Parts: sequence; structure tokens; C-alpha cells
Amino acid sequence: MSGIKETLETEPHFIAYFDILGYENMIKAGGEEKIKSLLSIIDESVKGAMVLAYTFNEIGTNIKMKVFSDNFFFCTKDDPYILVILISLIQTSLAMNDIFIRGALCYGNIYFDDHYVFGKGIIDAHFLESNIALFPRIILDNTIIKAISPEAGFEIISDYIYEDFDGNKYISYLNNKNDKEKMLNDSEMSFDDILSTHKKLIQKNLSSEDKSVLQKYQWCKRYHNKFCKKNDFNKFVIE
Repeated sequence: MSGIKETLETEPHFIAYFDILGYENMIKAGGEEKIKSLLSIIDESVKGAMVLAYTFNEIGTNIKMKVFSDNFFFCTKDDPYILVILISLIQTSLAMNDIFIRGALCYGNIYFDDHYVFGKGIIDAHFLESNIALFPRIILDNTIIKAISPEAGFEIISDYIYEDFDGNKYISYLNNKNDKEKMLNDSEMSFDDILSTHKKLIQKNLSSEDKSVLQKYQWCKRYHNKFCKKNDFNKFVIE
């Protein structure tokens, strides 16, 4: 069959999988203009993050991606560090547009080409996103923690990793002030603007009467405050 390799062998990859919280409601509530606007925001966020992420690697990391509806899949065989940075950039950019995501990073075997992506790795990533992540966070599975142990250079991204109340490690997407300002340069947002916007959007969503929505943004409040207190941005703490 055209476009398919003769041997469909899976190979180890670092995998990031996430989806958009409340995506179905966004689509149902909006008309064609809203849908076009949402797609444009997602496209700009992903492209902007990809461009900036590549500047961290002079060789150029081979990151592959597929998007279906609100399901985002990124993978690389080469560099887990750039994958963490990439996802943190996308999270921040989307959050500035009141779009919050949830997902997971793991390490596993997949097959990937122009037409197909399959294998145990993507099944594991989807399970983690659906059953473990739960909140607007991107968790790191033990498979990827082991693959990027301190001996392998985990300290490179240690500032990006927080541990949550349930023991799961997750990406602290607000980390790295300079990267976030560079990515949002077109909007001329300073890091103070980013934290202020993040705070206001969380406060707005905390007024939801939907208990499941409220629970997710209560988590966002805890994360926001943890980041602000840890990094001396106390004026942005949500009371």
C-alpha cells in the first residue's frame, strides 16, 4: 500500500498526549466564527511553541506531531527535554486565551508515519490523560522519569517539574520567564502580564456552578499560588 513502510515496527519514543478541557462545549456554544477563532489560536500556539523550542537545540530535534479534533500527539526519539519545554510553551500560550489542557508524557513503543500512529505507547499516554491527569496538568509517567533520570540529565528540566498532592509529577508551565515573554512577544505581554492574566482567568472560572469545572480550576488556583509563592510573585497570589 502506498505510503506505508514494508515493515511496521514500533520503536521507543518520548510521547506527549493532551486534549483541551471543555472543547466540546466550546464548539457547541460557538458559531462558525468562534470555531475559526479557536482553530487560529491553537494553530498559532503550537507553531509559536515549535519555533521557540527548536532554538534550544542547535541540531534540531525531530519532533513529530498529529492533531485530531482536540487530541494532540507529539513524539520524538531524540530529546525528552525539548518535549517538556515545548509542552510548557503551548500550555502557557493556550492558557492566555482561556484554554486549559490536560495530558501526560510517557516513554513507550509506537509506530509513526504520515498516515498511522499506533502502539502501546499511545495507549498508555491516552490512559494517563483520561484516568490519571484529571486536572489541567500534564503529568510525567514513571516511564519517562526513569528515561530522563539524574544520570541522564534530568536536572536540565528539573525547574519545570513540580510534584502534586497525589504524588504525580507534572509540568510547571509558568516556568522560565524569558521563554514565555519571547513566545508572546507579538502581544507585548510581560511576565507580570502573563501572571495577571492567568490569575484573572482562573478567578473567572472559579465562579462556575458546574462542580466538575470548579474542581479543575481549584486545582489551577493551587498551582498558580504554588508557583507565585515559590518564585516571589506574591502580588499575584489568588486569595
